[in-house]
Amino acid sequence: VSNPGTGGLFGAGDGYLLLSNSFPGNYGTANAGPDYAGDWLAAGITQVRVYLNDVGTNEPFEIHCVIGNDANFWQYKIGFLPPEHAWSEFVADLNDAGNWVQIRGTGTETFAQALQFADHLHFRHDLAPYISGPDAISGDLGIDHLLLTNGIVGVADRPRGVGRPVALAAPYPNPARGPVTFPIEAFDAGPV
Repeated sequence: VSNPGTGGLFGAGDGYLLLSNSFPGNYGTANAGPDYAGDWLAAGITQVRVYLNDVGTNEPFEIHCVIGNDANFWQYKIGFLPPEHAWSEFVADLNDAGNWVQIRGTGTETFAQALQFADHLHFRHDLAPYISGPDAISGDLGIDHLLLTNGIVGVADRPRGVGRPVALAAPYPNPARGPVTFPIEAFDAGPV
């Protein structure tokens, strides 16, 4: 696992998490720190959004999201197929427990309990049947812009350009009881 420091979702200068291995082995990464730990239900988290990129030689990756804790792991049954040399967004929907399968536990734990006591977030290569460990593969996979969200779409930031002044003259007629005119002078083409 490394960070190339450039080539992420936002291009030059944007790093990303690179998972790389030269020989086939159990392939995946996990975060067991406090970053993603907590009660996801109480926090209103309904989606895990992530961008993936098969950054090296094209590999038959099937990446799955896994959440839970040491005693109760659940894996999203829908596999993510990252494109070669391009970033693509994938979403794991937490609202439909039917799309999740328990891969660790006694069978008495629920998906809701995994969300309530989450302290692990994994991304791993796995093919059915799903078991406790990931499947073997070699290759290079990029992970970027991981977001735990409630699914409400926001307005993305736009690059801010340096604006030029706009001259606004006094309205006329003045005084007025009806419509008035405001002469505007813009110093470059474009919307005002």
